[in-house]
Amino acid sequence: MHSEHTAQGERICNQFKGQSS
Repeated sequence: MHSEHTAQGERICNQFKGQSS
């Protein structure tokens, strides 16, 4: 899900990346 690149979105993306790795 890549719609908007905001602080909140970045944080969530980071968490998702951490879970994936």
